[in-house]
Amino acid sequence: DKRGNYNSKGELVGTNLGISAPVYEKYIGRVPSIYDMKNITEEIARKIYRRDYITPVTKNLGIPVDSPVFEQVVDMVVNHGYGNTVPIVQRALGGITVDGMSGKETRAAISKALKNDPVGFNNRLVNKRVDFYKAIVKSTPDQQDFIGGWLDRATSFIK
Repeated sequence: DKRGNYNSKGELVGTNLGISAPVYEKYIGRVPSIYDMKNITEEIARKIYRRDYITPVTKNLGIPVDSPVFEQVVDMVVNHGYGNTVPIVQRALGGITVDGMSGKETRAAISKALKNDPVGFNNRLVNKRVDFYKAIVKSTPDQQDFIGGWLDRATSFIK
């Protein structure tokens, strides 16, 4: 979806180093221009990734960096946003409340899944991402053009 290329004024400013215009706008605290977007440094991109994508996965969800699902869950936060990622993770875990909160119940279920069936948990995450993408297209048919790339992105994490 191309919305990440637009700032809050609706101006097409692009993305850079995986950083979308809305994310960079939040980071710098003002509406970014094309110039701003083109001049995002690797150092700034790393800071944003650490703050907005990696830290929520390690701190809030308690997923260790060396876990077999870490890269996929970070990719989920990048692609779906943290607010959509948590319920997807909860659905993949099964047997827990799907409330979008990364509380004790969710963290305990993640820890158990990583200990008992990390590959199964990983592949259930892939399946729930596929469901999420299909639901987007069903509710917003103009997103159909993106489904192939989205499904490729999700299924690239199958183990």
